[in-house]
Amino acid sequence: MTYFCPACWKILPASIKICPFCGCDMAAETRSYPQRLIGALHHPVPETRELAAEILGELQYRPAIAPLLARAKEELQQRRPDVQFLAALLCSARDLGAPQQEWQTLVAQANSRLLEELIKKDKSKYPRT
Repeated sequence: MTYFCPACWKILPASIKICPFCGCDMAAETRSYPQRLIGALHHPVPETRELAAEILGELQYRPAIAPLLARAKEELQQRRPDVQFLAALLCSARDLGAPQQEWQTLVAQANSRLLEELIKKDKSKYPRT
């Protein structure tokens, strides 16, 4: 099992109580579950980032709209953006009520047919009301 510091995401042994890199007290973590999920959008493991984005959408945590869109913008700046992660970010932002023009602009900036297909698949798999 790999453990990560919830503040700096450095890999740590399970027995560590205080992160030697950033000083985070593991036992004193006080952020709410949705706030920890927002922090996990920067997790080093791609599947964890994607899952965090999806759960934020499922929780209907509207304060996550801005962090989801900001993270999508950051991901688009990468040399090789993670399209699966972008789809999770943008679908959750859409589901939470992000301005349509804003998330659609990000989809267009990605210029990725795969991203468009993933978003379309998500919409048909989970019909929105």
